[in-house]
Amino acid sequence: MKLFCANALPAGIRVRQTFDMIVHTGTVSLGSSSQGSIADRSEAVRRKFVAMAPEESNAVIGVHVTSSVVLYDIGGGGALYLTFCGNPAVVEES
Repeated sequence: MKLFCANALPAGIRVRQTFDMIVHTGTVSLGSSSQGSIADRSEAVRRKFVAMAPEESNAVIGVHVTSSVVLYDIGGGGALYLTFCGNPAVVEES
């Protein structure tokens, strides 16, 4: 599945069909006891977002990603909140 974040699609990409917007917010633990790298844990949130797209879609267009960090005073940990949103679509390359 391709993700397009730019305001305009690259040359040669044509949208055949779009679907309702999907939105997913996930958390990435920042604590020292977390398993795997931050990149791996962030990738898990992205995969859950992509999994929300209809089966027939092959891309998500207009993708926006926002983030927020919450630090906990007790225990020194925290969390990164990632929100992905975009419109699933069927695109074709010409």
